[in-house]
Amino acid sequence: MIKIRGYNKDLKKIEIILEAGKILNFKILDQKEIVEKQYIIPGFIEIHSHGGYNFDFVLADQKRLLFFLNKMALKEGVTSILGTTITTDLQKTRKTFKNLSPFINKKLNGANFIGWHMEGPFISKIKKGAHPISEITEPTIKNINKYIDGYFNNIKLITVAPEIINKKSLIYLNKKNIIISAGHMNANKKQFIAKEKYGIKSITHFNNAMQKNDDLNDNSLSEYIIKNDNLYIEFINDRIHNSKELADKIYKIKAKDKIMLVTDSLQIKGLKDGIYPGPNGNIYKRDGAAWFENKILNGSCYTMYQGFKDWIKYQKASISEAVAVTSTNQANLLNLKKGKIEKDYDADVLILDFNFKIKDVYVMGNKILEK
Repeated sequence: MIKIRGYNKDLKKIEIILEAGKILNFKILDQKEIVEKQYIIPGFIEIHSHGGYNFDFVLADQKRLLFFLNKMALKEGVTSILGTTITTDLQKTRKTFKNLSPFINKKLNGANFIGWHMEGPFISKIKKGAHPISEITEPTIKNINKYIDGYFNNIKLITVAPEIINKKSLIYLNKKNIIISAGHMNANKKQFIAKEKYGIKSITHFNNAMQKNDDLNDNSLSEYIIKNDNLYIEFINDRIHNSKELADKIYKIKAKDKIMLVTDSLQIKGLKDGIYPGPNGNIYKRDGAAWFENKILNGSCYTMYQGFKDWIKYQKASISEAVAVTSTNQANLLNLKKGKIEKDYDADVLILDFNFKIKDVYVMGNKILEK
């Protein structure tokens, strides 16, 4: 049994007791009581990361996975993560699922690997981003089964382009309890709405690899998504993928319970600037991001920890609002008993000092230690 006292996201003095992987007890203390000057908040939930610290999910190295999960917890405050795949060939994708799926929801000295976010191969060739066009595949039920058969219970989230997937495939994915996110899409507003009703719940890295307000053939999809209170959005708030002005707009207009900060980080996160081999060619790390040789943006080196602090610093958000976009909203999308410091919730707890420095991380009630 572990007892922790401090301040919650609403700056109230609290006491929690952790036992058997849960928050056994939670109570608000008399504000006259003396507690340690520290914040007690839910651990961050990362739903879109390809890797970091020299680990890539697609390359599927088991030892590096354990090191990566430890670093994600201690360096970033991440207590749960969806491993994110990039479009690659069928055999490599299934090998990834085979090698790493046994670690899902296992007790490890690091962030809890809770399943997969399958980003590709069912995406637009026009808005492919860093995904190799040769491996992009039509999202028929037959092709879905080729990639996912035997792993349906492990896939929690899948990114698809709504303009290329039919309603039968969307309904099929919903019946398999896989959350559908629209991304790497060339759909306009009309095309998107036509498929949204068949179970699209989220937008993958909003404003990236999609039609934007400055696209001549559609000037309303972005606005529709921002103002749609039923749609979750992923957002990379690194001021490289998206501007501060767009982040401010989302903070002011988008429903507060539908914003989810993500990193879309690659294996080069945490490494020095340089050139590194990736699953689909070399990755160039410079200026705080990942790039192709032709200077086109490839991915991110951002962290959830920095995202939490930046939401407070740049958007002038409260601690409570920063907790929502880094933990609570992700948990709600994935239907997890996480993301809140309340009785009977999973004991995924992050302790920060008053300067937001990470002090301790607990995953399912276990204190994470440096490897």
